[in-house]
Amino acid sequence: MLRVTFFTSMRIEFYRTFIMLMSSNFSIEEALDQIRSMYKKHDGRFIKVHGTIINIINDVYYRYSAMGMTFSEAVKIYIPKDETMLLSSADAKEVGDGLSNVIAITEKLGKVRSAIILSMIKPIIFIVGIIGLMLFSAKKIMPTIVGAIPTDRLPPFTYKFDSFNKFILSHSVEFLVICTVLVVICVYMISRSTFRFRLDVLDKIPPFSIYKKIIAVKFLISLSLLLKSKKNSIDFALKVIGVNANDYLTYYIYKMRNFIKSGGKPGVALSSSTFFTKEISGLLEIYTNAGKLQNAIDDLATDYLDKQIRKIQAGFKTINTVCMLILGAYLCAFMLAIYGIGMTNGSF
Repeated sequence: MLRVTFFTSMRIEFYRTFIMLMSSNFSIEEALDQIRSMYKKHDGRFIKVHGTIINIINDVYYRYSAMGMTFSEAVKIYIPKDETMLLSSADAKEVGDGLSNVIAITEKLGKVRSAIILSMIKPIIFIVGIIGLMLFSAKKIMPTIVGAIPTDRLPPFTYKFDSFNKFILSHSVEFLVICTVLVVICVYMISRSTFRFRLDVLDKIPPFSIYKKIIAVKFLISLSLLLKSKKNSIDFALKVIGVNANDYLTYYIYKMRNFIKSGGKPGVALSSSTFFTKEISGLLEIYTNAGKLQNAIDDLATDYLDKQIRKIQAGFKTINTVCMLILGAYLCAFMLAIYGIGMTNGSF
């Protein structure tokens, strides 16, 4: 329950305060204790506004100080897996850097979510408009018009349009159930499934393609952070990231590690995994051949998410255009159906 109520805004505020104290040479235990005291001091007497964060800090403090866990291990049960992946990539002495990366990626991904939500508003409006117009047309307008005219005098297009509306109306429940089931399946599959059709086909279309791009960039950021410690090899970094990865990412990490264990170059393992876009894979190959793989990972981790945000927004603009064209086509068909009746009967 605490994890569910530990919202993104609360986590970001906690991370920022924690970083500020760590940069002032507070130990992790001291920082946690100070943050806990601050929230308790400013909490209400009757309404415990900060009750959730205080309980979380109490447990994290205990798990860190009494159970000997690292900070990332202590806090992992309260934060999303992708944040745990980024945080666990940092060494114990670099918790502040790890949290800074978590904040940066979370804020950028927040922009992605906002862009997606805003981009979905128009398609939803168009779809609702189409459904509403179909229902109104099928229930009110077309029955009234068609009922007043003999069937043999109906224009062919008007008859087909009326039949289409009736078909949609009579199967509306089935369509709703199918759409709901598809949404549930997509939500379940998107971070879990790795079967061939998903990898070869679904990953090339939204929302699967969008998810793959986002998780690939988060993976690069985590890998970049872990490799800042010169003692860590790419294989070890992949192992650490894989501990907190979901099933989908684990599949690609397994491919990369197997390639490295068979004697392949780490850079080639990344570029040939089919996890990244052709552009990223090409850049990884170029840097690998030049012996500058670390530079490639750092550069891509820093810059590529912004490019992906723009691509995602462009993709949704295309969806907006398609939905608008569908609505426009239906409106044109409706007007032609009415116009056909008027032409056939001399007036309308």
